[in-house]
Amino acid sequence: MRHAAAFSATMSIGKETGKISFRAGGIRQRLLVWNLVLFGSLVLSFVIAGYLYTQKQIRAMSLELQGEIAELVAARIEAFVNQKIERLSDAAVTMSLHPTGSKEQELLAVLLLKNDRVFTEASILDLNGMEVIKTSERQVYTSSEYRNQSGSDKFKRAIRGDVYISSVYTSDRAEPYVTIALPLKTMHREMTGVLAAETSLKFLWEVIGSIHFGIGGYAYLVDNQGNLIAHKDPSMVLRRTDLSRINEVQEFLANPAAPDPTPDGDGLGIMGKPVLSTYSPV
Repeated sequence: MRHAAAFSATMSIGKETGKISFRAGGIRQRLLVWNLVLFGSLVLSFVIAGYLYTQKQIRAMSLELQGEIAELVAARIEAFVNQKIERLSDAAVTMSLHPTGSKEQELLAVLLLKNDRVFTEASILDLNGMEVIKTSERQVYTSSEYRNQSGSDKFKRAIRGDVYISSVYTSDRAEPYVTIALPLKTMHREMTGVLAAETSLKFLWEVIGSIHFGIGGYAYLVDNQGNLIAHKDPSMVLRRTDLSRINEVQEFLANPAAPDPTPDGDGLGIMGKPVLSTYSPV
């Protein structure tokens, strides 16, 4: 400012004045650049913060959706099995009106399979665990093929008055099944035998295969050994794929009756790609 007060009309001072003006313009340019950098940094910070917040919200919504779908499918499977137990209970009541091993019971067993295609095989065991009736949609059994099932879990549980549901097992075509067994009792609650039925869970292929959410969300079902029993790609089931290496499956196998302890789990999926996953026990 002291230099500015000494300005005159001479050429030399004019040159010096020009230099001072140039420096003043440089300061303004630098201030403008710094303001632009600062503003840009603030905008970038807001963009990044907004992106991270959006990603967090999308993740939370995805996990919530996954959890709801898993619970919904688990409830649907449970309802299906309970429905089949009720169907067998109704059949057992009718069968109990007839002598164990009678033609009437055999006819009722055949009608059970015809009226509900989910049941693929039915047998009646007497109080000693011996098969006295056995009918199947796949083959014809003769009396010489009847077996003593007194040592089987299905007989031991059902003869005590409990409903027995086996672990899931697969056929030679990798179709999932469970065996359901329950007691035969007379009107006076007298035990007369056991009704057992092989129950197909093939409907699970359609249920699981129809689930799609988000960009690439999907569902699958494993048994209590970690074996794949339902997936949108049936060929993976046919290959009897073992998924016990998957983190979420390992958590399930560690405590099959409990809900997912880490429903926001990150890890590798079936195809080895990073996924968010959760599960619900059936």
